[in-house]
Amino acid sequence: MPRFARLLPLPARRTLIVALASGLAACQSPGKPPAEPETGKPAPSPGVEARLAPSNGSAGQGTVKFVVRGDSLVTLVSVAGLIMGSYRVSIHETGNCTSPNAFSAGRPWAPPGSPRAAVDLFPEMRVSEPGHGLLTTTVRGMLLTGPDGLEGKSVIVSAGTTVDADVVPGVPNRRVLCGVIGPPRSILDVFN
Repeated sequence: MPRFARLLPLPARRTLIVALASGLAACQSPGKPPAEPETGKPAPSPGVEARLAPSNGSAGQGTVKFVVRGDSLVTLVSVAGLIMGSYRVSIHETGNCTSPNAFSAGRPWAPPGSPRAAVDLFPEMRVSEPGHGLLTTTVRGMLLTGPDGLEGKSVIVSAGTTVDADVVPGVPNRRVLCGVIGPPRSILDVFN
């Protein structure tokens, strides 16, 4: 046990030990998913996520997590630092958020054969007065990985009730947050 932990009261030490043990249990080598016991093949990914960074001068930030539950994909969007109002979440064809106005993310994307338009995959999200917003929704017909999967694409949060499909470099638009979809972060990534 670390020396500083001995200075903590017993209940706090127990909490610290449980937190450390949980963190270590959740860790895995990047890029190498755990193997399934029976087959030895990599286990399916539990999900993918995107860390959202500001674009178009926004001060916001957030995360989007996609997790498979049965034949559906549960999506959890959490944002902070945005102006109160309505926002739309959309998937975009390119995993690139390097341009200041999020032009590099490309056009809105929907899985092949989707009955919904790319700009209407997710419902509207409301951001409350302190600048926080949460959206949890379930979408069918989306894959996490593969050529028609989410991994490697971008997530955009747009101000308003619609999505800007056609944007050009250097021209302001309503895309306020952008993040590239990839494997979930390890607990250790939080400290990097």
